[in-house]
Amino acid sequence: LGLKMPPTVGHSDLSALSGVIFCRPTHANIEKIIQHLERPKHGKYYIFFSNVLEEPALSRLAHADQYDVVEQVQEVFADVYPINYDLWSLEQASQALYYEEEKLWIADNQQQFERELDGLTAFLLSVKKRPLIRWQKSSHFALKLAERVRDVIDTEKELF
Repeated sequence: LGLKMPPTVGHSDLSALSGVIFCRPTHANIEKIIQHLERPKHGKYYIFFSNVLEEPALSRLAHADQYDVVEQVQEVFADVYPINYDLWSLEQASQALYYEEEKLWIADNQQQFERELDGLTAFLLSVKKRPLIRWQKSSHFALKLAERVRDVIDTEKELF
């Protein structure tokens, strides 16, 4: 989310236009949208998220929409980068975190793991598949990822 407007453009110049926002439902993006809704520049907003939007975030967005400018909020499940029709990527820089002990992970490693979980669940939702989850018994990280995917499936039963 990176909306930049020239300082000479005022509120009245854009009120006849609609704004479309497409972003990942991260805390930082939700905060930027809320700040934007508190002083809206456009007459209407259509907000699309690339993954599941948690209920507290949706409530915060609704509370911030004091001018009733939000026309639509939708989850699209497009949180991966397609390469071919049968191949996709998350554009992660490295998988090195899986070779370290989890107790040695820094905040960036935990964020990367969460990003990979988000991307995997978004892919499953986009293809409308409820997977049979299997993992290599000796892999602690595969078990952790499998458990977290199962937790998302159990939490979001109506979507799977």
